[in-house]
Amino acid sequence: MYKKYRSYRAMKITMLALVIAELLVNNLVTFKRMHKDIYYSTRESYIGDIPNTRAAIDAVKAQDDDFYRMEKTYHRCVNDPIAVGMYGVSHSSSVFNEKAIALAKKLGFGAREHYSRYDGATPITDDVLGIKYVLSKSELLSQYKETVDIDVDSGIKAYKNEDAFGFAYLVDKSVAESIITDKSPFAAQESLAALISGEYGKLFYPLEDYGLDLTNLNAGSTTDRHLSYKKRLENETAAVNYNITVERSGRVYMYLPSIYERECRLYVNGEFIKFYFENENHSIAYLGEFDSGSVIDVKLELLKNDVYFEQPQFRVLDDEALARFNERVRSMNENTVVTRSGKAELSITVEADEPRELFTTIPYEEGWTATLDGKPVNIRKCLNDTFMCLDIPSGKHTVELSFASAGMSVGLIITACGAVIFAALIVIGTVTKRLGKTVSDGEDDDIEADECSEESCELNDDNEDREENSDG
Repeated sequence: MYKKYRSYRAMKITMLALVIAELLVNNLVTFKRMHKDIYYSTRESYIGDIPNTRAAIDAVKAQDDDFYRMEKTYHRCVNDPIAVGMYGVSHSSSVFNEKAIALAKKLGFGAREHYSRYDGATPITDDVLGIKYVLSKSELLSQYKETVDIDVDSGIKAYKNEDAFGFAYLVDKSVAESIITDKSPFAAQESLAALISGEYGKLFYPLEDYGLDLTNLNAGSTTDRHLSYKKRLENETAAVNYNITVERSGRVYMYLPSIYERECRLYVNGEFIKFYFENENHSIAYLGEFDSGSVIDVKLELLKNDVYFEQPQFRVLDDEALARFNERVRSMNENTVVTRSGKAELSITVEADEPRELFTTIPYEEGWTATLDGKPVNIRKCLNDTFMCLDIPSGKHTVELSFASAGMSVGLIITACGAVIFAALIVIGTVTKRLGKTVSDGEDDDIEADECSEESCELNDDNEDREENSDG
């Protein structure tokens, strides 16, 4: 019996060892294959600028404890805002709002199927999305001049956007159920500003006075209106060079439409700016602020053997038009105050001079509820069904917004019912087991009694036989 038990135990241990070994090998092979597509970095490279960025953010928050968004021009990954503790627009999730990503892409941000990144921003999008501070390690990438003294010895500077509107504010009624259809991100941003302010104004002016020079490239075109540039000599440097004459002073931007992305390096006046094309790097590129009459040398250095894009779009932002847009929105929100009253709750006080829309830069999700002066009101979708807005009548009002995951109430009820049923099953099982044991014990006593009676009978019979033999 002991040998049989030892053999059975050895078999279980052997099977357990084989399962563990199979899981280990399977995971190692899977990670090795995934490594070809997803780079696994060391802890040091993974942490990167996180500690210094957190210190910079804490320094900003120490001077401004209001409720606002913040972003940065350098990136470790698209989920950096979560890692460093700031409210940003860069985000990655397998369940990310699809319409929010599509709108971000349309406005010129770097965005893909499951993420968006703060690449491609302009003062217009910063104002609309309420991005009040931008961290940067390069003055070439900063679109603002005013800095905040954060006393962080890491090369990080905090730039302040004085015109950021916030998370929620009053806008023109035309924003409700509106759709932006423009193909150019610059035109899309102008449409966005017009819908919010109720007044159309041209914000970007094209820069059409530019020359083209090719280095080690043959030029051509495709059947779908893309310009094509292919290397002549494979191992030699190849680049597309533009010489752009700035026709009016302001901040200058570039966008290269393409469905055939090939990664390149982007240089402005000999200074490396960023990688361009492919994934999150395909966005509006900020080239810098220049005076009228300046000439900008823009170089797109190929990292592969070819590159394809449609006619380049070079634009300069009209600061006066931007100022009029900001003033228009501010005039509607002189008494608007947004307070974060809980982890998923906002309290907003407004004073509308006429019927307006309360526009929030929070993506629409099931689970949000709203009250206007204590009474429940409907939340509507706006801007390509991406954000939330509410009808606001004239006068002073208080809006309360709160969020609870859709289906949470039903889920809690089902969970509670399941817990009750589970507890009932345990009680029933325990009672049934005890009753069964009591019955079993009674039957055992009867059996023992019967066995004792049989033994007594046998003893009596034996005694009678002995007495008969004795008499004989």
